[in-house]
Amino acid sequence: MTHGDRIWYAVTAEIGEELQVGFVKSGDESLNQVYYSVHSLRQEGEALECVASTKFADPVEPGTYRLFLRAPEGALENVRGSISIGFEAEAEAY
Repeated sequence: MTHGDRIWYAVTAEIGEELQVGFVKSGDESLNQVYYSVHSLRQEGEALECVASTKFADPVEPGTYRLFLRAPEGALENVRGSISIGFEAEAEAY
């Protein structure tokens, strides 16, 4: 990713109480330094979802990152959605 990229998250899970979606630097297997993370809790009677948009910018350095989805507590099942990365100019057309 590089500065100016826009990241869109739209992820849902039918089963699970917590969902976290984000990026880590390549090689960070422990998820110690998480970037552009969205963390959602299931609200009673509603779907568990992470829906957000953010711009990749300082102080995060351009480079290669790995996408992750995790359940901090319990398990996730029937996960669906999309993650998109595009240029800032594309955000208006999204």
